Amino acid sequence: MKMTKVQHEKELFVEIKLYPLLDAIDHNILYAEYEVDDKGKEYVVVTYAKPMSSRRIEVTGDSLQALTMDVLKKL
Repeated sequence: MKMTKVQHEKELFVEIKLYPLLDAIDHNILYAEYEVDDKGKEYVVVTYAKPMSSRRIEVTGDSLQALTMDVLKKL
């Protein structure tokens, strides 16, 4: 599924702004990425180093502020 302009902006936000914030809060976080599934649901996937694992947080329809709050609540 091709990303919309808004979804692409969210992807860049997660990569450039949100990941550095998460890394500053928890150095065990390897990376955070934004993804859209084939049904159009949006997620931020946070990957941890030890133990190697990930957490998938649904952020469908969120603004950048709401996306950030949803992810921070799940850490």
